[in-house]
Amino acid sequence: MMNRVFVRSVTVLAVAAVVASLTACAAGDRTTVPGCTPPFSAGSVSESISVSDGFGKNPDVQFPTPIKGTETERSVISLGTGPTAQTGDVVQIDYALYNGLTGEELESTFGEGQITPIVIPETNDDNAYGAFRCAPAGTRLVLTMLPEGLLGKQQGEQFAEAIGKNSQIIMIADVKDVIPGRSEGISQQLPNSFPTVVAAPNGRPGLIFPSGDAPEEQQTEVNIKGSGRVVTAEDTVLVKATVVNWATRAVTYSTWETNAIEPIPPAEGEDPIRDAINGQTEGSQIVMVAPSSDTSVFVIDILRAVR
Repeated sequence: MMNRVFVRSVTVLAVAAVVASLTACAAGDRTTVPGCTPPFSAGSVSESISVSDGFGKNPDVQFPTPIKGTETERSVISLGTGPTAQTGDVVQIDYALYNGLTGEELESTFGEGQITPIVIPETNDDNAYGAFRCAPAGTRLVLTMLPEGLLGKQQGEQFAEAIGKNSQIIMIADVKDVIPGRSEGISQQLPNSFPTVVAAPNGRPGLIFPSGDAPEEQQTEVNIKGSGRVVTAEDTVLVKATVVNWATRAVTYSTWETNAIEPIPPAEGEDPIRDAINGQTEGSQIVMVAPSSDTSVFVIDILRAVR
């Protein structure tokens, strides 16, 4: 994921400001999506970064050093026209990171053929992934922040030790794709022997177990039938998943709890989970019961298949 890793009183002036505002409204605001307010805004730091507007291409970045600041700032270089990222959605990005003290490029995925998927969090307390909220696919952003704004407090402190204390991080990011963060499609009927899946408003699944014993053989059923393309054995599949112990009803694994996305690569050998996903359609949610000495129930949202 992203642990590799993400930086304007007098009457005349008042009249000028009104005129400028009316002009902007007439022309249309090309940096925001109507009805969607991003959690961070542009500031003097992010606006000091000069970036070429070449979406999808390696950015030409220039800025004075050292760059100093204490808040996360977000400037839009170009606004895309694709689907707009909302809380819980998966955003696939290309990005480049720079040390604001020295100007050094720290890392970049541009030109590597590697797209990084992240999940838009409900809050922005842990990291700056929320900065991608309200960004449509096709958008190029500048983010400036302290290391803890990029990675959270603990990892940010470690990163700051490596690149320099009080260093600002500049991230140039292209939003390549926005993927719904939950399964979407037509509800199906699960067998009576299966747990019933109930979903929270954000799509996080919960289970209501039947009174009988767990099935004795592995079974996979479709709970939601998506309309995307069919997953093949050669795809890497982006999923959200919950695993619950049948006997104890305890959640033993959940990407929903960690606000993460799980990429499942093509199987190199026997892989029951991969076998259950192959042949399904994007947007589907499957339920797999895996009997063993400790029977588990897997609820897997199949979000996107990537080749």
